[in-house]
Amino acid sequence: MTQYFQSVRGYGPLSTGVRLLPVALSVGIGSVAGTQLAVRVGTKLVVTVGLVAMAAFYGWVAATTTATLGYGVIAVQMVLYGLGMGLTSAPATESIMGAVSRRQAGVGSAVNDSTRLLGGTLGVAVIGSVFASLYGSRLTARLPGGLPRPVTAAAHQSLGAAYAVSGRVPGALGRAVHDAATNAFIHGLSVGALVAGGVAAADFSGKLRRGDREDVFLEKLHRDAAGRGDGDQRQRRAAARHWRSTVGGPTRALVPRDRTASVLRERALGRALGGRR
Repeated sequence: MTQYFQSVRGYGPLSTGVRLLPVALSVGIGSVAGTQLAVRVGTKLVVTVGLVAMAAFYGWVAATTTATLGYGVIAVQMVLYGLGMGLTSAPATESIMGAVSRRQAGVGSAVNDSTRLLGGTLGVAVIGSVFASLYGSRLTARLPGGLPRPVTAAAHQSLGAAYAVSGRVPGALGRAVHDAATNAFIHGLSVGALVAGGVAAADFSGKLRRGDREDVFLEKLHRDAAGRGDGDQRQRRAAARHWRSTVGGPTRALVPRDRTASVLRERALGRALGGRR
């Protein structure tokens, strides 16, 4: 979006930053709301809603993005994306951190950061490769014939280079280079958004399938732990936390009614809400 705003729309760095604020604000709102909703309805439902919102955003971008699209539409799209990102990332992080003890918090944080960095790196690599390939092929097809080889080579380097070269080509030929580069960029952006939306939709559908199997397993775990009576309290508490953080189910049958269990539940709830007990 930064390159779209600065190159295609011609905004300056400060104007671009201001126009990207809806994403930052909506991510913050979605993160707070997602964490609180996960306590009430379960992590699985909240993360699923976030993935659906992100998939809808990418599909919307792919279907509507043009060089003259109004900023009002773009702002709504960014809000949808930010809410989806917030609803997905915050509960997922809490799910990872809630599955480990306080002594293993460093390990949980490292795993969380590693998965996020790995996913971001792979996403940039894959979608960037798709965009670069489509940009180059579309630009080759749309550039007017008879251009000098240095001009063609420079236009294939990047959108900014193509715009710079078009300014040095006189007359209608330079305008044709500019329009061809814009069309190639929008084409690559649209298909890249479709790829990202497909990944989000696949993750969403996979989470639903995994969730059905996980519900059956956790229900069995719930019954087994509840039927052990005064068995291993540590295992029963771990099963209760897993049940609550994953599917949002009841935990009272798993956790003994003593003061220690009450404190553990209060601390888990405090971590989920961002507090400290």
